[in-house]
Amino acid sequence: MKKLIKNLIFAYLIIVIVKSILTYIIPAPSAFSDGYIYAKLARSFFLDQNFVLHGSIYNHYLPLYSIVLSPAYLLGKMSLIYPAMKIINSIISSLIIFPAFYLAKEFISPNKAFYTSLLISFLPSNLIFSSYLLSENIFYFLFLLSIYLIYKSSTTNSLYYPVFAGMGVGLTYLAKINGIALFAVLGTLFLYNLIKKEKTYLRNIVLTGIIALLVISPWIIRSYNIEGTLFGGYSSEAATILDINEFILKFIIQFLLYSGLLVISTGIIFPMLITRKIFNKKTLTFSVIALSSIFFILLIASNHNVKLSHETVSYELPSAFLPWLAGRLIGRYIDAVLPLVIILGMICIKEKLCLKKTLAITILLIFSSQLILSGLLPINHVSVAYFGLISYVLDFPINMILMAAILTLVPLIIYKLRLDFKKIIVLFSVFFVLVSLLNFSMIYYNSNTFWYKGDQVQLGIWLDSYDPERSIILFDERDCTERILKEDQRSICEPSSGFSILGFWLNDDLKAGDPETEDFDFLISKHELTTLKKVKSSSTGIHIYKNESNNNYSSL
Repeated sequence: MKKLIKNLIFAYLIIVIVKSILTYIIPAPSAFSDGYIYAKLARSFFLDQNFVLHGSIYNHYLPLYSIVLSPAYLLGKMSLIYPAMKIINSIISSLIIFPAFYLAKEFISPNKAFYTSLLISFLPSNLIFSSYLLSENIFYFLFLLSIYLIYKSSTTNSLYYPVFAGMGVGLTYLAKINGIALFAVLGTLFLYNLIKKEKTYLRNIVLTGIIALLVISPWIIRSYNIEGTLFGGYSSEAATILDINEFILKFIIQFLLYSGLLVISTGIIFPMLITRKIFNKKTLTFSVIALSSIFFILLIASNHNVKLSHETVSYELPSAFLPWLAGRLIGRYIDAVLPLVIILGMICIKEKLCLKKTLAITILLIFSSQLILSGLLPINHVSVAYFGLISYVLDFPINMILMAAILTLVPLIIYKLRLDFKKIIVLFSVFFVLVSLLNFSMIYYNSNTFWYKGDQVQLGIWLDSYDPERSIILFDERDCTERILKEDQRSICEPSSGFSILGFWLNDDLKAGDPETEDFDFLISKHELTTLKKVKSSSTGIHIYKNESNNNYSSL
């Protein structure tokens, strides 16, 4: 066992190093708005332990991930801070190997649990997100850790596990709103133990819930004081579930499509392996936890975008092709439960594959070929990016027909092959790593071609180096005209939010306003101004001016 733990730690370190190297190659954020927000909130927390964006309190994103990123600002310059943030991502996201191992070890041999944890670490969703400034980097790890601690709380008499389980559940929620699913899991587990009349485990579940609520209560109180709602910026989306009768058909379709996406994302074979064996005495409690987790995560994901219409968005929706569909599906919203599907499959690996279940899964997958209309490209669909290439090359309906044909054949081939544990580990480790490399290639191309080589990124990097002080950077509001897209970066900042490509690369105080009335040290503008010293210009007509009359510099 000690040797296995050493191997586990060694594997973790290797994965961290490899991910750090690969993410270093990605030169600029390509998930622009999310990365910008998390970076600036991390800066705000580092400077004054608050969550302020462009001078205003920001309450839409939960705080934990920004807090974790904030130490990177010790390095001063964004040219160093950004790579440091990606290293932090690599360190944290790779930790998932440990709860994966200890959870799997509860049901299969330690040796098989080790290889299963490696396989889970190789999932594209666990290898890829370190190149993005996204809360998924910490959420997936905390989610699986919480599942393990909840399971131990439900199977042991010790108070040690429910205390840490409560902390884990609370932190998972503070990482990403989808963590609220764990509270629903606790409720399900409470009912399960109530039926079984397990008083000790009921006590542990209640204790877990109380501690989780205590952990999140400061943020909930803050949200209520700021916006008068418990869920802050997520309240309006959460409220859509109250109108479910208005869109119940689309909701059911989205739930089925997300279920199909879950099957595809786990390589199809692991859902096929799951049998009634998961309901035996040894695994029943875990099965209740795992299946309820999967159900509630799918439920939350299905609620997202379900009410979108062409009138409210500027991009093309799946419903433009098939009217019974709603908004685009987002695979990263369900990737947290992929390890649970794999572990459930590994528990049943010696069981014979069922033809009826194979056919049922095949029918679900054929129906799920409609997923092709959601793009299936990084950042939202790293687990199925290979299908995204089909949607990129071929038009509808040819792309959907081809995807349906592939998804028809794969389950039948798996059924005929009868793979054992060793072959599954080798085959799907290679498959997941290849999919991850495909993702990295696509992310690098997107980052380098559409973002890093752009004038705004280059100007930001230059100003970050030119100005070593903590300065006030003003963006000329006359040039903040439209939303920033990867193929349309004419605006120097977004008019509604103030987000700026150039501003991402600055560890300074940023704001948009009128150069005639606002105080500033540097001005970013597309206008020619004779009253200020121009220190840099781009080929696209963006100018950086220095206000030499302003002496309000403060040390970084």
